[in-house]
Amino acid sequence: MAWIKLTNTSYFQRFMDCGIKESNTVVVSLSKELSNKPHFVIFNRDNFSQLVVVSNNPLEIGVWNHLTFTFKNGLGSYYKNGVLDQQRELEYPVNILRTNCFLGKSNFGPDSDASADFDDIKLFKRALDLDEILEEYYKDF
Repeated sequence: MAWIKLTNTSYFQRFMDCGIKESNTVVVSLSKELSNKPHFVIFNRDNFSQLVVVSNNPLEIGVWNHLTFTFKNGLGSYYKNGVLDQQRELEYPVNILRTNCFLGKSNFGPDSDASADFDDIKLFKRALDLDEILEEYYKDF
């Protein structure tokens, strides 16, 4: 969860990437390819998953948005400004020690670093429900 403002369009620019190598990572991207549509995917082993959460709506350059990504009971969810934008089935991440964890940077060589401003980044040890997401969204920024 974070307040994020894109400053430029970049190829697969990351918000978060956490894994041990390209084929075993959890990816939260601010742009699927060059679309500016956030997406969320979990790659396990050498199996590049086809289960992906992709936003219906591109982020606008220069506009602050409150973005939240959750994973619970096999469902990945993406919220923009407290509203559920997209929800899809995702693979469960394998239970490993993830040693390459980045904010604004990718585990994948050709992918772009984030061209964005981040503020009030929060990570939780569980998926928040909608009321909790809205409570965070409406806090003073």
